[in-house]
Amino acid sequence: MKKIDEFEGNFAWMSNFSDHSFRDEDGVLWRTVEHYYQAMKTINMVDRGRIWSISTPGQAKRIGQEVALRDNWDDLKFDFMTNGVMLKFLQNKGIAELLDSTKGYSLIEGNWWHDNIWGDCNCPKCENKPGKNWLGKILMLIREGFSNE
Repeated sequence: MKKIDEFEGNFAWMSNFSDHSFRDEDGVLWRTVEHYYQAMKTINMVDRGRIWSISTPGQAKRIGQEVALRDNWDDLKFDFMTNGVMLKFLQNKGIAELLDSTKGYSLIEGNWWHDNIWGDCNCPKCENKPGKNWLGKILMLIREGFSNE
């Protein structure tokens, strides 16, 4: 199977850092999936507000690494990631069409920053640690859902 193995350049729209805003179920407008995901780590509304208001997804990620995690975060994080990614594509028709156009491709969030949960790190240190690629799997599930509509 052909593959897309990085979410940069022509495929940056698949990244959680891509500038595609969406509204959640409460009507809150999120700048990026990264902002949403990092904010959902905590139930502290002050920390959520800090993450929501920060200008870049990189800064949101850094703040998200400092917040007090909600109970059962490890059990909930996949649901929040799936929800954020799904809302992003449902509310941004242009990239939904781009995602649909990747049929026939395996989507792999290749990276160099050692993320072997959401992606698959390509650095020499991680070459014998296959990544779980959960972000790629979520994208392929969403793509499949679009195809079934």
